[in-house]
Amino acid sequence: MGFLEQQLKREYKSGQVIFKDGDPGQTMFIILEGKVEITKLLGDQKTVLATLDKGSIFGEMAIIDREPRSATATTLNDTMMLEISREMFHDRLAQVPGWMQSFFAILVDRLRSATRLQSILLTQGAGRQILNLMAVMVQSGDKDSTDRVILPMHETAGKMAFILGLEEELVSKTILRFIDSKLCEVARKIDAGRVLVFDNTEKLFQLARFCKERMLIESGLIKTMSEEFRFKNRHEVELLQVLSALVQDPDVPDDMSASKMDERVKEKYKNPIGLYQPLLDNFVKVGLLEKFQPKDGDPSYVINNKELFQDQLDKISLVKELRGLENKIRR
Repeated sequence: MGFLEQQLKREYKSGQVIFKDGDPGQTMFIILEGKVEITKLLGDQKTVLATLDKGSIFGEMAIIDREPRSATATTLNDTMMLEISREMFHDRLAQVPGWMQSFFAILVDRLRSATRLQSILLTQGAGRQILNLMAVMVQSGDKDSTDRVILPMHETAGKMAFILGLEEELVSKTILRFIDSKLCEVARKIDAGRVLVFDNTEKLFQLARFCKERMLIESGLIKTMSEEFRFKNRHEVELLQVLSALVQDPDVPDDMSASKMDERVKEKYKNPIGLYQPLLDNFVKVGLLEKFQPKDGDPSYVINNKELFQDQLDKISLVKELRGLENKIRR
C-alpha cells in the first residue's frame, strides 16, 4: 500500500456507525477488509438495503451531488477502509473529459431517483409491499382441483422477506393479518405443513390494486385514483350518503326537495346545499338524478337511474372496506 493509501486508511470496530441517514456527505469509502451493512429506517422498521464486503464502494453519491446521506452505514465486524474526500474526488474528476463528468452526474441522479422511489415504496408501509408481492405470487400460483391457490406458509414468508429485504418476522406478522382479514385461510397439509389457502382471490387482487394506487398518489407519481376507486372529492361521497338516507326515509317523498337536502347536509356535515350544487348538476347531467323545477318553490330531484345510484353506493362501501383492510395490514 502506497503513501497516499496509508494516509487515507481508516479502521472501524465491529458495530460502529460510519454515517447516518441524513448526515451531510463529505467522503466516500472503499472497503479493504471487513463488512458493512447499509440500512434505512422505514417507518419504525429497520430495512437492510445491502451488505458490502471487500472491494465495495459506498457513500459515493453524496460527494458527487452534495445531497445528504440516503442511508446508514454500520460495520458488521472490524473493518478497514479507504476514506476519500470530496475535494480529492473532484480533483481526480477534473482530469477526465467533460462529457464523462456529465455522465457521472446523470448516473448519480438516476441512482438517487431509484433510491427515493424505493424509500417511498417501503416507507408507505411494508404491509403494502408484502400485499403486492403476495398478489403476484398468488396470481402466478397453481390452482388445485377445487380452484384454490395454496402456498406453503413458512417458505412463502421466507421468499418474500428475501425479495423485499425485510425481516421474516415482519412478513410473517403481516401474513397473519391477511388471515385475520379473511384474505386467505391457513390449513395444514401432511406433506407441506401449514399452508395459505386463497379461495376468493378477487378481494386480494382488488386490495392490492387499491394500495398500489394509494401509494403512487402519496408519492406524487400519479394524480388521481382509477375509476374503480375514484370519487370527485369527499363532498360527492357525502352527497351520495345523504341521498341514500333520504331515499330510505319513508317520510320523504320520492321527489326530494332541495330544502330537504339542505336540511340533511347541514345536520350531518354542517354544510349548506349550495356547496353540493355542482355535484347535483353533474348527477343530473350523467342521468343519475332527474331535476324538476316548478315555477314557484324549491327544485326537487328524483333518482333517475337506480342501478347507477346503487353502483355508486357500492363503491363507497368498497372503498371504505379497502381502507379498513389497508390500515389493518399496515399496522
